[in-house]
Amino acid sequence: MLKIGPYEFQSRLLLGTGKYPDLEVQKQAVEVSGAEILTFAVRRMNIFEPNQPNFLGNLDLIFLW
Repeated sequence: MLKIGPYEFQSRLLLGTGKYPDLEVQKQAVEVSGAEILTFAVRRMNIFEPNQPNFLGNLDLIFLW
């Protein structure tokens, strides 16, 4: 178990999301890995452009704060 402040995670794996060829492969890797913590290169994501892929929209996000 990994504990960071008041938060406890079952997995110690932190998964980066910038190395995958497309969003579908990225999503599958996240699901299969079991990682509870993901890192994003926000500057590489154009979330304000509607015709650009948005990985965040494909995740079931739970914010703990």
